[in-house]
Order: sequence, then structure tokens, then C-alpha cells
Amino acid sequence: MIGFVQIGTELGKEREIANKLRKLPEVKEVYGTFGHFDILVKVEGNTPQDIGEIVIEKIRRISGVNMTETIITVEL
Repeated sequence: MIGFVQIGTELGKEREIANKLRKLPEVKEVYGTFGHFDILVKVEGNTPQDIGEIVIEKIRRISGVNMTETIITVEL
């Protein structure tokens, strides 16, 4: 299962947080973005619950992460 997580960060912490995200095995891709969110990451898990745990237990615990919004994908 694939999810995309939009991440809002503290000002100036984008690169530091992106580097920490790249070290997480569940994070497959990391992109900088402009707009309401600062970073977009692609994550993989076996279930929607796995994606939720990655966000809650790993991504949101990174210092400087202010907010997240998660998109769970389905195959069409």
C-alpha cells in the first residue's frame, strides 16, 4: 500500500527534516514543495494502519514537523 504525506515544517527546517525522512526505511521518495506544505513523501506499508503508524510514530515525531496530511492510495 502506498501513501503520500504532505508535511508542514518550521521555517528553515525543510532540508534537515527531508534528510531525516530519507533515513526512514518506509519512506521511498522525498520532495520539496511550495504552498501550504513544505515536503511531500511517498511511504509504503502493508495496510492503511501501517501507513498511519509511520505517520504518527515516525514522521510526526521528527523535531520541526508542524503538521501532516496523509493521502492513502487505491489502484484504479
